[in-house]
Amino acid sequence: MEVNSLLRHTVIEPITDFDCLKKFCSGIEAMDNFIHTDFRLSVENHYCTAYSVKYNDELIALFALSFDSLDLDSDDKDELQFGISSTGTPDVSWS
Repeated sequence: MEVNSLLRHTVIEPITDFDCLKKFCSGIEAMDNFIHTDFRLSVENHYCTAYSVKYNDELIALFALSFDSLDLDSDDKDELQFGISSTGTPDVSWS
């Protein structure tokens, strides 16, 4: 599919009508349960902003941008890069 054609037929916009999510299926049952029951509450409580991605008016994806942030100090950054020092490595033998 040509990129220009894809862009012309794809719309990304904030979700204002949560009824469009009733038939949405991510393929992950726990995630679908959250989307169908609790996602709207997360948006209404200002935890995130939700967006829909539609191709030819069909909902093909959704995503949310969180209003929260992570505050990492230098120890946290080191652990993310190199792992937690107190964690042992598994014994692996190759045959």
